[in-house]
This record gives sequence, C-alpha cells and structure tokens, in this order.
Amino acid sequence: MLLTSLLTKVLYPLNKIRAERIVSKLANGIHKTDQTIIFFPQRETADFPWQNFGWKEKEDYDFWKERICAISCLKMVLSAFHLAQSQNIAQLAKIALDLGGYVINDQKGRFVDKGWYHKSLLQLAKNLGLEAKGFPFASATQICTEILKNRLIIASVDALRLKTDTTRDNKSAKSINHLIVINGFEIKEGKWGGFWVFNPSSNPPRTEAVFIDQEIFNKAFNKRFMSFRLQSSTSPKIDETKSPDTDKKQD
Repeated sequence: MLLTSLLTKVLYPLNKIRAERIVSKLANGIHKTDQTIIFFPQRETADFPWQNFGWKEKEDYDFWKERICAISCLKMVLSAFHLAQSQNIAQLAKIALDLGGYVINDQKGRFVDKGWYHKSLLQLAKNLGLEAKGFPFASATQICTEILKNRLIIASVDALRLKTDTTRDNKSAKSINHLIVINGFEIKEGKWGGFWVFNPSSNPPRTEAVFIDQEIFNKAFNKRFMSFRLQSSTSPKIDETKSPDTDKKQD
C-alpha cells in the first residue's frame, strides 16, 4: 500500500499535465456524460423518512443520515446505469458494511466511526455490474478526462468548503470528508471552469445538478475520486489511463 501511494504521488504531475493537454483542446461549453441522474439524498424531512431509505427503525436512520453520503452517491450512479434498482439505501449500506466499507466499533467494542473506505465501495460497484476505478491522488482535470470517457464520478471533498452543503452542522470541525457525484464540466478558453455536481447533503435537496465553479471546487477537493461505467461499455473516447484503487475513507 505504501509503494502504491508513493507511485501515485510520483505520477501525479505527469497525469495532471496529460489531462490538461486533453482539456485544452476541447471546445468552450458544457461537457456531460450521457446518463440521466436520479437524485438520492442522504436525509429527508418527510414523515417517517427512515421507511423511504429502507430502515425499520428511526434510530438506524438517525445514525446513518449524517454518514450515508457514499451510499447515496453510489445509488445515483447505479440508477443512472439502470442497475440495482430494487435495492434501497439501507440494503446497499448493509452490503457495503459486509465488505468492510465502514467500521462502527473496533475489535474491542470501542466506537471508532470510520468510513467509508473507497476500496469497499469500488468492490460493491463491481459486484453490481459496474467497471469501477479509484484515483487516490489526482487532479481535478483528471476528472474531466474521465467524464470524456462517459464515466460518472464520485469525488471526495471537504463538505465545509462547499456552499451547497450542510453535512453535519458541527461548528468545531475543521473539515468534513464527504462524497458527491459529478457528471459534467464547463470549458472556458481551454480550461475547465467548474463541475456539475449532485450533492446528497445539499439543503434544500437539489434534484438537479448544481454548478460549482473552479475556485470553490479546488478548495474543497481532496484529490481523490472514483469513476464508473458499465462493465460491458464500449471503448472510451480517449485512451484509458490506469490508476491504482484507493483505500481512503470518506463519510
């Protein structure tokens, strides 16, 4: 794992330059994937919201509503590719937990509250019919090149730096790891100007994509993301760039 992490950081400048060259040749305007995104929030204000998510008890919903962003994002991606449509958020969360995606208590029973681990999320996506890749140390421009391959993105960000986000109203926190879905970007004079995102913790819930400009996204981006497409997808628009899966964690 240490060698993989070191190699990824060494290749970061080269991958960034390569991505910037590709983006610089694009026409001005909006570039999006072909899929239609159905928005799945991580919390609701309706009566008995836990039932809509698939939990039997209110206590389960109350615990997971501030921690379930990863599964909400994955549900959006799966639905965009018409996969796992019969499985609700609670069911997907259970499968991800069985894969080690989130650790609530350690072996001694102590509450540790760690997750979500990207490695487990990628494995879950693969099990359900997606081709999934992890980018543990990457530039925002690399997200653009993945979108050009018609791949949907789940990106790791600091929720406190996103203006559309209200995840965990914790005034003492310096940062809050969070995940969002990205399905498009804008080009202005050869450079990307921002991304079109679906934020599962936006308040009020934004069922349509929200534009996050480059300056805000760069401040929030944790330089980690995952990309997805159908396993049976045709060849991408541009050459694939292999990247090792990441084992980072996200709330």
